[in-house]
This record gives sequence, structure tokens and C-alpha cells, in this order.
Amino acid sequence: MPKLPRTVNFPVPAKPTRYEIIEGLRITAPVAAGYIPLGLAYGVLVIQLGLPWWLAPALSLSAYSGSAELLVVTLAAQNTPLAVIAVTMLLVNFRLLFFAFSFPLHVIEGRVARLFSMYALVDEAYALTAARPNGWTKPRLLAMQVLFNLTWVTSSLVGVSAGSLIPTQIEGLDFALTALFITLTLDAARTRRTLPSVLLAGASFAVAMVVAPTQRLLVALLLFVACLVGRHILHRRGILRSPRFPSPKRWVGSRTQGRGCTVTPTLGYLLALLVIVFVIDFTLRALPFKILEPLRDSRFVSDMAVWMPPGIMLILVLSTLSQGMQVAGGRWWAALVATGITVAVHLLSGRKLLWSVGVGTLAYIALLNWL
Repeated sequence: MPKLPRTVNFPVPAKPTRYEIIEGLRITAPVAAGYIPLGLAYGVLVIQLGLPWWLAPALSLSAYSGSAELLVVTLAAQNTPLAVIAVTMLLVNFRLLFFAFSFPLHVIEGRVARLFSMYALVDEAYALTAARPNGWTKPRLLAMQVLFNLTWVTSSLVGVSAGSLIPTQIEGLDFALTALFITLTLDAARTRRTLPSVLLAGASFAVAMVVAPTQRLLVALLLFVACLVGRHILHRRGILRSPRFPSPKRWVGSRTQGRGCTVTPTLGYLLALLVIVFVIDFTLRALPFKILEPLRDSRFVSDMAVWMPPGIMLILVLSTLSQGMQVAGGRWWAALVATGITVAVHLLSGRKLLWSVGVGTLAYIALLNWL
């Protein structure tokens, strides 16, 4: 059975706090720079969707997760029921449960500092501590997480400012969300061992399109989870052969208002949305540190950690892609062409996310507006 990784964090000689902070910033800066383009795009998208500017920083603080934020603002612009957003948020960020099993939170003292570190535990912070398991201290770890947080929030605010200066809406900019999910799906499904999850996800979405097309995202996600639970039971009973998977890696709606058919979300709706996503997001980060350590070697936890990511990402691709094709009307083919371009660029560029999302989105905008 696969084991979730654990950081070692051997004791290191005490060094001045200033040195530790600078070292944390030095380690983090190259990775944090990757936040800037996506943060800018997120801020612009909030304005383009007709949402209030303050939602960008508010959502960045309440649901500190780039892919989840892009998804939530897109769903909010469509006045998606809060229950659907809650379930989607829970499943998209489910991976956060497993970060606690190896993140070196033990080096941080003080309740406030520990709460912030749990809140700011994002994919990139986890990846850096996993790649550099030794030498983490409280100042170094907090410096890393503060820089990540400030970079994302600042970039989104700059994006909001830029979006407000654009005189007209950019038709097709929301394809950035679909392109992001395409790249995450490709990264999560790198081997044939992920094929069962991909097939189950595709089948779940197909069934959802037939039985509940207006609620296809929620129904597909619930069906997929049910399929994974059934798969786990069959594995435990020996009916299905259980392959040995490697340890889980991080894995880390298009708008309709461009057609003038969406009602602007109310203030009450947006405030309730912020509360819901904060509770779900923080709980997924903090809960494991309190009660889930005994489940480190649970077969169910290990199976879900490996099986869920590619399927959840594929369902999000299919959902946003189908919505985009519906909105595009007679130019539905543009979304398919842009999808193919995104896939090609991602695979040919060595899986560089920024290149893939950027080129795919620009291609969709061009196809939608100029052809």
C-alpha cells in the first residue's frame, strides 16, 4: 500500500531570524513569480464577469487557492446555487487533506502563527517543503507562506485595476479557466494507471448530461465519488486487482452573461459565498493536523488520494467546456479547437502551465472574435 510522504526536518544550528527570513524569501521568490500572470488573469476575469472588484481580494483571502478561486468566480457569475459551489469546492480542494501528513507545521510555535500557516498551506508551499524536507524553521516557513499570499493578492488587485480600464468585455477570456483545468488534468493523468479514474469520470459526466443537464457538474461529481467508493470496496474484497500506485502528487463554467441572460449576484449571495468557501477551505487544511494523523496508512485515504485528482479535473474540464460551447452558439467549434491547442502546447512545451493557459486562451479569443 502506498505511503504518504513525510518530511524529515532534521535539527539545524540556530541562525539569526533575519537570515532565516531572507532564506525563505530567496527559496520562494522564483516559484511565487509564477503566481503573477495567473493572479492578473484572475483579477481581470472578475471584472469581465461583471462582479464587484472587492470580490477578487475577498475571495483570495477566504479561499486561498488559485484554481478554486477561478472556478468559484465563474460559478458565482452564473448565480450557481451555493450548495453546488460548496460540494464542488470540497471535491476540488480535497487534496488539501493529505498535505498535513508531511508538512512541517511542528516547527511553528504560537497559536496565531500556526493558524496562519495552516490557512496558507497551498500546493506550492507543500511542494517546496517536500522538495526541501530539511532545515525549515518558523521564520523561514512563515516568510515563504507570507510571500506566496502577498504575491497572489497583489497580483489579483493589479488585475482588477487593469480589468476596470478595459473599455469593453473581452469575449472568450473565461476560457482561461477551462485551459487551466485541461493542464491540471494532463498533469494528474500521466500514466495508464489513472485510466480507470478518467473513464469513470467521463462516464459520470455523460450520465449527468442525460439525467440532469442543468445540474451536470454537481451530479457528475457525486456520481464519480460514488464510483470511487464502489471501486475501493471491490478492491478490498479482491474482486478487482489493486495495482500499486505511487505516492500521490499534488494536483494540485464559462460565463453566460455575455449574452445578457445572467442576473448579477446579490450582496447577500456573495457574502454567503465567501463564508462557505472559507469554512470549507480552512477546514480541509486544518482538520488533518488535529484528527487525521491515524489515517495516514488507511487504504481508503490512500486510494482516494490517487484516484480522485484526474477524475475531478476531467469533470471540471467537461463542465466548463460544455458551458463554453453552449454560450458560443454557432461558434461552438472554437472551444474544441482551443482545447486541442492547449493540449498540444502543454505537451510540447514540457508541461509549462503559463504557456499552455496563455496560448490556449488567446487562441480561443481570436477564434471567437475574428473568425
